[in-house]
Amino acid sequence: MARRTQSALVPRWRITDSPEFESLYQRHVIASYEKQLHLGEVIGNRSWSFSTSDCLLTFRDGKARWRASAPMLFTTQLLGTVSDGDSSWLWSCANDASQIPATLIQDACRLRDGGTAPEWATANFELDLDDAEDHQVAMTSCGILRADAYYRGPYDGGAGFFLLRDERLRLPFAGRPTGRSHHHGGDFQPSHLRPSGRGHVLLQRARIATARGSAECHHC
Repeated sequence: MARRTQSALVPRWRITDSPEFESLYQRHVIASYEKQLHLGEVIGNRSWSFSTSDCLLTFRDGKARWRASAPMLFTTQLLGTVSDGDSSWLWSCANDASQIPATLIQDACRLRDGGTAPEWATANFELDLDDAEDHQVAMTSCGILRADAYYRGPYDGGAGFFLLRDERLRLPFAGRPTGRSHHHGGDFQPSHLRPSGRGHVLLQRARIATARGSAECHHC
């Protein structure tokens, strides 16, 4: 996937220094983390491929044909791409070089036009990949847009981040209170949970997972 080359990136800052982003991240991190755990349960260790012509993300199990299960196909939206070389994020709606179909960047455009935090309106900015800030952007985007999960698709030199919406990925407790979290969606507030509750544990696990590059959830 081609990435646009820019002569100068926006001056370096940590996304957690943006109070708007930090507030949104804290609001959505637990629900998004649980979505990623569920995604891992659904797709397992299947390999991935993507087609821009039909906007389909495909997962295959890699077994011999006579043993292989049917491929799993998901319609998707491309959020953005991350370059390993300069540790930068580029929103799909700003990636002119790749000529991405308009139908594939609708979610990125919604975030850009929403104006909720400077990160959404900044086309290309640097990240601390060692601190998994790319996953923090994806987790927060997933929560804001009420997607069912996101997927990081690695390729040579970087990775693409996709948003998924599919009934197979929908959490069974969505829309009603449970022991896993008080809400599934945009109005979740971690501060509403007691420190000893499961929500607090999940928040800590999510923070640890993103800080380690989502080692505990390799489908994040």
